[in-house]
Amino acid sequence: MVTYITTKKSSFETYACPATHFKCNNHFCIPTEDVCDNDDHCGDGSDEHECHYRECWKAEFTCDNGQCVRPGQVCDGEAHCKDGTDEVRCQAEDFAVCASGARVHRHFWCDGWVDCADNHADEINCGECNAETQHRCPNSRCITLANVCDSFCDCHPDCSDEANCTGDLYQILGGVIQCEVGSTFSCMTANLDRSHDRCISPEFICDGRNDCHNGEFYSDEYGCEVNECLGPDDGGRWFLCGEGRCIPSHLLCDFHPHCLHGEDEADCDYPACNVSEWRCFNGQCVPESSRCDLRYECLDKSDEMNCENSSCSEGQARCRNGQCLSSQLWCDWVLDCADGSDETSCDHPAECTDDEFRCSNGQCIPLSRRCDAALAPREGCADRSHLLNCSQQECAAGAFQCGSGPCVSISRVCDGRIDCPYSWDDEDHCRDTGKASLIST
Repeated sequence: MVTYITTKKSSFETYACPATHFKCNNHFCIPTEDVCDNDDHCGDGSDEHECHYRECWKAEFTCDNGQCVRPGQVCDGEAHCKDGTDEVRCQAEDFAVCASGARVHRHFWCDGWVDCADNHADEINCGECNAETQHRCPNSRCITLANVCDSFCDCHPDCSDEANCTGDLYQILGGVIQCEVGSTFSCMTANLDRSHDRCISPEFICDGRNDCHNGEFYSDEYGCEVNECLGPDDGGRWFLCGEGRCIPSHLLCDFHPHCLHGEDEADCDYPACNVSEWRCFNGQCVPESSRCDLRYECLDKSDEMNCENSSCSEGQARCRNGQCLSSQLWCDWVLDCADGSDETSCDHPAECTDDEFRCSNGQCIPLSRRCDAALAPREGCADRSHLLNCSQQECAAGAFQCGSGPCVSISRVCDGRIDCPYSWDDEDHCRDTGKASLIST
């Protein structure tokens, strides 16, 4: 005799979750907002399956579960990763120490991007360099071959990567660097901090790597994968450079050569300059008063070249290369002259007074400016060391305290500009949370 055994599905299996909930593989129901949040709410991990997490930004810490947290939240004594991995490797040997005293966690070491601009501590001792694609600096840092002889000092502190470079790659006039059109591609930083411009040799253009280390718009990879200008019906919207890059036609005759050989700036009908203007080498007109004032008005920076015979106004001092700088900015710990001559031979006090804070670079600032994240660069420590070790800082009434410790005026919260170093939390949740609720944090 054969006995047939019938089974009923459990009530868990047949139960339909509400529309506001997600049904786990183990048949439990959880709120939909808990799905794909890097945390196992189901108990079997099914709420974290088939999730498309965003890729973490370059400056963020990536938890083992794929979650992204701010760099200032790593090893701060509180687990911000839901798996706790931001608090795992937190010993002294897990941090590189910059000259300013800032610390860089090992998660950010050896990624090709310098976090310690003052000593490159996070990018040295990274192992052997790839002889085919990299150059080894004397301090052991590996840089790409494209960044050798590109006009920017990558080998700290001797700048040996820019030694023995031929003059046909770039020229230096009055301490100002200008890439040679046709010999190198001229990078330009998106924020117009022209001290970070680079000159990239042709063999590295369109090699799949942004050797300019800037925004994509002025990168040596911009226009490399665009094929519209190769078609017959592009409507004049694209321009084909001789090296094969394709740029939008609105970039033609904009005073900056986007093509390697500068053909996008050939045969341009530039307007005449008026009597109060000076014509840049690239044809651009700028106010005559802007000549040799250490602010680049010309896109090719020529307004700051050949300044040896320029005259400085009363209250100004002359840099060694000829540019003029306000005497009040001389020896203020901030490099302004292109040759750095404003910060050499300075008679700084050996000790700070009792009501001053001594920065890591030796600078003295008023104690009241300690841990104030909203200060302009010239108001605090030039090396930003006044924002370090602020976790015990008490902010004034009505001020917002950053997660990393420094204080910001409540008027600066949600103003579209990040003031909190490393944590960026003065601009978090600004659409959903009003300033009034942020004060209490």
